[in-house]
Parts: sequence; structure tokens; C-alpha cells
Amino acid sequence: MRSRSLLIAALISVGLLSAGATPALAATDSRGAAPGTAQSAAVTVVGPYSINQPPITEPAGSVCSFGLGFTFPTQDLYETDYYNASGTLVRSFVTGPLITKVTNLSTGRSVVRSESGPGWFYFHPDGSLTIVAPEHIGVGFHAGDSPSNEFLIFSGRSVINISATGTKTLVTQDGSAEDMCVTLAS
Repeated sequence: MRSRSLLIAALISVGLLSAGATPALAATDSRGAAPGTAQSAAVTVVGPYSINQPPITEPAGSVCSFGLGFTFPTQDLYETDYYNASGTLVRSFVTGPLITKVTNLSTGRSVVRSESGPGWFYFHPDGSLTIVAPEHIGVGFHAGDSPSNEFLIFSGRSVINISATGTKTLVTQDGSAEDMCVTLAS
């Protein structure tokens, strides 16, 4: 679960989630539930538990023409995971404050933005993922994504699909978006 947590937190920060298998529950108690969890007939809930976002670097040309560095001076994130009856992760909920410092690695220029708020991550059987973020989220869109070659920090409800191959598509966005590639270009 810990590696999945860091992966989800990374997606919140820069949209680097890659396709992969979802973890199964490792240990169960006498009810058949993982220790410290609640279980219903169809869903096992694990959490909330604290997660930490380490610094991240996007190399030049990956999203922007220059490299981007991400640090998180303020974070207090909590994740809750939901598993189906077969132990497959089907959705996660991440919430809490996440303040991000984004730096142009060529010039040293940086800005601080909020990516705080809740986000739902829906894991689909085909390996794809849907993210629903009602407040703030930052996503790195690479070549082949839609939109492409932008690092956008959204304010307002956003829905993003990520295919099993990792291609990201912005489905809807109600509010504003700031492209860090433009903001930090000069």
C-alpha cells in the first residue's frame, strides 16, 4: 500500500502515474479484514493513513522546454483505500493541504501554489484510472496527452482519465488552469 500511496501523491503533484497492477490485501484478521480496517460484504476500507510526497523532478523536454523541480513545503495528506471483495484496489481518496513550490531548473525562478483539497482516484479493471478533483490538482501533460506539453495547476472541479498505457486526457475542468510552462518561462 505504501508504494501505491506515493504513486497517487505523485500523480496529484505532477501527473506521473503509470499503469500497473493494483496491490492486494496482504494480511487479514479473524473477520477476513486487514488489521485496522473496516469491512462490508463488498468493500474493505483501509485508512485513512498519512502519506508523504517526496521532491520530484521533470526533465527538460518532458513537459516544458526546461526542467521543473517540485518540492512540498506544506503537506498533511491522508489517503483512504477501498478494495473490492477479491482484494483489488478500486478507488482511493486523498485529502489534505499540499503546498507546492515549482521551480524552473534552468533559471531558478519559482512560484508557490496550492494543490490542496480532496481527490478521488477510480481504478478500472482495464488498468485505466479516472481522477476527480473538486478543488485543486496539478497534472503534467506530456507529448501524446490531451492537452500536451503543459503542466497545469487546476482550481475548480477537474476530471482526468489516464489510460492503461499512461496517456492522460483532460475530460472536464470547471474553473481556472495555470500552465507552469508559461508562468516560469521567463
